[in-house]
Amino acid sequence: MSVYTTVTQTQLTEWLQNYSLGALQHMQGILSGIENTNYFVTTSQGKYVLTLFEHMSAAELPYYAQLMAHLAARGFACPTPVANSHGEFIGELNGKPALLVTCLPGESVVHVSPMQCGQVGAALAQLHHAGQGFTQRMLNPRGPHWWKSYLQLLRRKVTPAELRLIESEIDFQAQHAHADLPRGVIHGDLFRDNVLFERVDNAGSGNALQRNNANTGGINDLPGNISSKHGRIGGVIDFYFAGDDVLLLDVAVTANDWCLRPNATLDVDQLAALLRGYRPDNKYSDAEKTAWPILLRAAALRTWLGRLGYNHFPLQGEMTFTKDAGLYQRLLQQHIDAPIHIDALM
Repeated sequence: MSVYTTVTQTQLTEWLQNYSLGALQHMQGILSGIENTNYFVTTSQGKYVLTLFEHMSAAELPYYAQLMAHLAARGFACPTPVANSHGEFIGELNGKPALLVTCLPGESVVHVSPMQCGQVGAALAQLHHAGQGFTQRMLNPRGPHWWKSYLQLLRRKVTPAELRLIESEIDFQAQHAHADLPRGVIHGDLFRDNVLFERVDNAGSGNALQRNNANTGGINDLPGNISSKHGRIGGVIDFYFAGDDVLLLDVAVTANDWCLRPNATLDVDQLAALLRGYRPDNKYSDAEKTAWPILLRAAALRTWLGRLGYNHFPLQGEMTFTKDAGLYQRLLQQHIDAPIHIDALM
């Protein structure tokens, strides 16, 4: 969510005439994230987030807008797309497809506790449950088909050692289809910067870091959720890697970020809390237990490839933010050398 495409206040004021949101009061570029251009937009009627899509076409975006609308309608705390005067979610601004959504309360966290990891696991479980009724289909945009095609772009950029590891892991993953695991809508990118936490006092009353009129009901009503000094989840954002895939893969992608330590290993206490939050009864099937170490590897590969691409093919903008690709190379190797099994965490 860096700023690659600059939008002036005059341009935004004119664009907002297509919406019934009142007068523009303030706009601010958002630095965190690396995929699209984002601005906070405050009008006389509330606070919103404007996204300009740097890679996706307008034809690709209705799936994501309608998915968020579906989840929000079922009580999941995520951004709600705002329709323009023509009843359309997707518009165009400065030559880029654009979407306006409600702004949720809270801020992302950097240093996390096991308790917060448990809350994130519970939120992910609710997302998967709420997504069951969504009838549109979208192949996971960062799945095996993407690994293979993206490697062709990277082949002349990566080192021989990196290339060997990538090719070896793609071959390994091709041997595991996970046909016996539950599938459905996944978020696909539930990293720390895509979950917003509100700070609450010891009595449990809200003291949000950021507030608006968004409906946040649902996530914090889940069994086992704890609102304390650790905070409570105000919402989940950035659904633009969502699609259909193995649900446990989504847990693995999430775990590889939320439980990741600087030495490229996973914190076992945080990981155990996340898995308990996702499945409070701890009843993971034998198939899920077998697949778990493999899915952690797949999740690490997916993120490593993405970060290699951002580093080797950077977009230019007035505010940009990049992430360490090598960390996920080391994490993938760690998952290969020392597999983590669910039974060892329970």
